[in-house]
Amino acid sequence: TFIGSSFMYATARDWAKLGLFYLNDGVVEGERILPEGWSRYVATPASASDGFYGAQFWLNNPGTDGRTKYMPGVPDDAYLMAGHEGQYVLIVPDKRVVIVRTGMTRGEEPMPHVAPVFAAIYAAVP
Repeated sequence: TFIGSSFMYATARDWAKLGLFYLNDGVVEGERILPEGWSRYVATPASASDGFYGAQFWLNNPGTDGRTKYMPGVPDDAYLMAGHEGQYVLIVPDKRVVIVRTGMTRGEEPMPHVAPVFAAIYAAVP
């Protein structure tokens, strides 16, 4: 049995489709798959998370503990799936964009290296 937090294999395009699925609040080709408002729900801070974790999604806000955002340069309303060794699907509602990283970073925390790249991509989107 695969573990839902990791060991799920897909192409970057498939991960982007999953991100678009959430960006579009669970509507595919005009058909609603998820309950209306589900994407807003997953991007809402869970009560015990200090504001940085929603319903199985990491949130890009500073949280209630004042920590640094995961991705400075990307809006607070962005939320992301963060997988094993640096796999990311970033959903940014304000520009309606999904950014995917399928690279592998072993032995160190990848976010300090990935965050500036995601911020640059975000800034380049009109």
